[in-house]
Amino acid sequence: MSRLSSKLGFAVFLMAICLTAACGNGKSGTVELSVELMQPIGTGSFSSNPLAQQPGRFSALVSGGTAPYELDWQFGGCADNQAAEVTEAGIVEADVIFYNLDAPATFTATVTVVDAIGNSDVDSVTFTVMVGTDLCWPSIDSARYEDGIISVHGSDPSGNSLYFVAELASGNVTVEGPFNETAVSAEFHVKVNDILEGGNFVVSVTASCVELPGWGTDTTDVFGSFDAFPLADDTLYAIATQTQAAVGEPVRIVVATGDTASSFQYLNSCILTWQVGGSYVGQSFDIGAPDDVPEQAVPIDGVWGDMGATSFLLNLFPIETMPIGNGLLGTGFYVTPLGGSDITANGLLFNFQMEFAEPGTYTIGILDNPESVVSRTYYQDSTAAEDYFWSDISNNHAYNTIVVE
Repeated sequence: MSRLSSKLGFAVFLMAICLTAACGNGKSGTVELSVELMQPIGTGSFSSNPLAQQPGRFSALVSGGTAPYELDWQFGGCADNQAAEVTEAGIVEADVIFYNLDAPATFTATVTVVDAIGNSDVDSVTFTVMVGTDLCWPSIDSARYEDGIISVHGSDPSGNSLYFVAELASGNVTVEGPFNETAVSAEFHVKVNDILEGGNFVVSVTASCVELPGWGTDTTDVFGSFDAFPLADDTLYAIATQTQAAVGEPVRIVVATGDTASSFQYLNSCILTWQVGGSYVGQSFDIGAPDDVPEQAVPIDGVWGDMGATSFLLNLFPIETMPIGNGLLGTGFYVTPLGGSDITANGLLFNFQMEFAEPGTYTIGILDNPESVVSRTYYQDSTAAEDYFWSDISNNHAYNTIVVE
């Protein structure tokens, strides 16, 4: 064999090695793009299988090709379609919420993957989405606000008992409850935080099944509004912040004044009255506007903040509820500010809570007795002229009565 023949043979041998080792037996050097779509699963609390109106997950294994990858998920009408881009091969997941169905149904889902250089692959699976006919699909049939009460009524096709939750979405009110609950209804109190200011509010009410909490829910918004309480000149008011209550439920009462005819100095004795069965809630007295601070005179607000008071002599006598005749009880309140200056007062004087031992209708009054010291609230001097009395302490208004059930 000539030297030339030997060189040619060696070159052919090297080419064969190259083609075999580097080119994968003649195939391209890039691994072929592939996608494998797996059966979907349910990810909710009650089933690992696809279930209507519940969360689920689709998974696909992407391999080969050139990253990044674009995926197009088509779920065949059982959920919202999706698109995604991933930077590397591996398991890719798509979380969905399966649509509501009247009966079980079969669907075919498809995923298409395209890599960075335009190669593509497609895979599909067929599966069934079940319906939880014996589970909980509650609906809120009605929800309304009237006279400080939200009333809500719901139902469930399977007859499950419901419970309701109400949360404040917006507005300066407090929502309490539920109460008067049945298997399909409930009520909530809406309490105005500042009765002297009007405003709107929104409360979100959610219905769930008692035995299957979190399975199915329904939520609706309840809209309401309240008018600012009008304070007439030289008039003293005791105002209930709610007009309905349950036995034993505390009710907040606020005491306020319209523009006083003469300069205001202090509250010498304001005796409030109500029917037998009502009582003052101990330690609930608070000056100015209602707040969550346990100290009676913190913060200094309402009329007392306006006059610049710095401290107080409060309730020189123990706050007691005592019989005053004619089936009425009376409770006296005293506030003497230290510091500040005389003003024409307008606004909140104090507030407290009362509760009721038995059902009935309770009317809050202010003791109207010529010999009562309430008429000399402005000054301690009992010889003060009539001009220093409140012109009207009749307390005749829409928020003077509480119906207790």
